[in-house]
Amino acid sequence: MVEYCSWRLGQGDVLLADSDSPHERIDAALRVLEGQALTAFAVDRSTGAVAFKFDLGAELCARPAAAGTYGDKPADQWTLFRPDGRCLVVRDDLQYAIQCVDAADDDVIWTSLLPS
Repeated sequence: MVEYCSWRLGQGDVLLADSDSPHERIDAALRVLEGQALTAFAVDRSTGAVAFKFDLGAELCARPAAAGTYGDKPADQWTLFRPDGRCLVVRDDLQYAIQCVDAADDDVIWTSLLPS
């Protein structure tokens, strides 16, 4: 799930849609992902940008909004759900957590993406 960030979805050299596209174009672009398996993802630890790569050539790139854009509390930028019931979450303050899907906010341990 990608939310509260700028994103673009492409297939090869073709831009299918981005976060500013009309809903109809976004819906059509998302249909391209149906049946594609996520094969890799990479996070730029200095910016929090992420690239998700799929087996049939689609690529989804997301760039986090500036911290505080969506209020005083950090906002989740994207979530990658794992088959084991856990998920990887990255926030706009460049913190990440691997947590149970139903974890209470107070139980989540956040870690900086930034190199120390």
